[in-house]
Amino acid sequence: MKCAIFDFDDTIVYSEKMKLIEFFNISKKHGSRGIKFYYENIDKRLTRHDYFKKLSDVIALNTDITIDSKCLLSQQMIQEFGDNVSKNLKTTEEIKNIKEFLKILKDNNYLIFISSKSKKDDIINTLKHKNLFNYFDDIYGLENTKIDHFNNIITNYNLEPRNIYFFGDSYSDYEVSIHFNCNFIGILTERDDLKNVACQKINNYEKIFDNFIKNKTI
Repeated sequence: MKCAIFDFDDTIVYSEKMKLIEFFNISKKHGSRGIKFYYENIDKRLTRHDYFKKLSDVIALNTDITIDSKCLLSQQMIQEFGDNVSKNLKTTEEIKNIKEFLKILKDNNYLIFISSKSKKDDIINTLKHKNLFNYFDDIYGLENTKIDHFNNIITNYNLEPRNIYFFGDSYSDYEVSIHFNCNFIGILTERDDLKNVACQKINNYEKIFDNFIKNKTI
């Protein structure tokens, strides 16, 4: 065990519910079509860009707007979502004992990363606000996929997948761990996305403190 990689939303801070509210609030501005689109697509875990592009496509099909207007609408929704999320992230609650766990990892010379579908600047600003930023060796965000993130980390830091533990709250996170055959610990949330996954699951990092002190194994 040499490396810990964390998702961000609902793995470092409880931010997923806040983002769901923002997706809904922007979608409902477009009436019943927007609300219907939200409930049909929100569980697909689309990126913000894909979600609002598809929503603008649905709106364009039912209204008389030009292609340029459709693109502008998509950009406006993405911008509104990003602005609201950036503002709200700093007030989100941290997962229990995440700061203490990061300190244990750092004190025991683990490499520590974030791999997330969130915007990198939002992650950095939130971590700095919460005095967590200096624990991380690097941060990977929205600009690339998690598969790309892992490939970069493995190559740049000369790691093997068996040396890595990935902490995530979603089934898609678990799929990334399966893709690379690395270790996985699930973070329990209200959405319970990991209910059918056989893995160690926690809602408080204190439960695994001892397991990550050098000379101890999981």
